[in-house]
Amino acid sequence: MARWMINCKEHSRLTSERMDHALSFWDLLRVRIHQWVCPPCNQLRHQFDAIRKACRLLPTDSDDTRGIKKDAIVMPEDASQRMKSALKELLK
Repeated sequence: MARWMINCKEHSRLTSERMDHALSFWDLLRVRIHQWVCPPCNQLRHQFDAIRKACRLLPTDSDDTRGIKKDAIVMPEDASQRMKSALKELLK
């Protein structure tokens, strides 16, 4: 049974590798067993999945951003002033 158990460091490494390519059946089994007994590592997997989904939603250079260049997107002046005021209040 001990050979099936991996530590948290090994779990993190394998979970990260899993983002780039498929794991072998045995490595995937070891990851799943570890997640079953280690809630923090199971949470790490959920965080990796959330990061992957968020990255997929980001526009790429080839995406059309409604004809607006990325450098041309500017925050409205009133919104900028509200943010500056709120930050000044927080930093007092």
